[in-house]
Amino acid sequence: LHDALPICFLFSNLNKQLFVFLFFLFLSSVFWLSTSLNETYEQEFSVPVQLVDVPEKVVITTDVPDSIRVTLQDKGYTLLTYRRSLQYRPIKLSFKAYATNGTGKGVVPASDIQKQVLRRINTSTEIKLMKPEKIEFEYNFGHSKRVPVRLYGQVLPADNYYLAQTVFSPESVLVYANKPLLDTLTAVYTVAVDLNGFEDTLGVDLQLQ
Repeated sequence: LHDALPICFLFSNLNKQLFVFLFFLFLSSVFWLSTSLNETYEQEFSVPVQLVDVPEKVVITTDVPDSIRVTLQDKGYTLLTYRRSLQYRPIKLSFKAYATNGTGKGVVPASDIQKQVLRRINTSTEIKLMKPEKIEFEYNFGHSKRVPVRLYGQVLPADNYYLAQTVFSPESVLVYANKPLLDTLTAVYTVAVDLNGFEDTLGVDLQLQ
């Protein structure tokens, strides 16, 4: 029993020193974090965007970006609050407000996008950079045409072999465009391909031009 007392005292003393060390480590960390967050930084955020109010008969024929990249400058603790408020609430852009009748095109200017971003940030926060600066899209009123897929390039089997058949899957695609363009379109071609010297059935995934 007498031999156990010094050991228990030793462990108790070590625990007390460890507690004091962790306490001051915690205080220093809090002080460092508070000082760091009070500094001014620049940080990039991804802000989702949506094109809304698109009429049922309208087909968007170009890829509209699903987000914009915005670089903001402010205190660290302010930027920290934007991680959720900006990244989980999309900016909604009305098709009717930006579609130009008769042209099949629409442009959302940078100033309009900035206005929507400014509504969601503090007055102390400055927008340093925004990509893309504007959003453009093209559309038509449901004009489409089905055209066959054609191979563009060279396909040569090895010597003493011949090409028995070429099969496309799908054999045709539906193209949306304005009527004058559709009237001139007779086929859609693959990207350029150069296949030589094969001796067996060959399957290749190709993008369309």
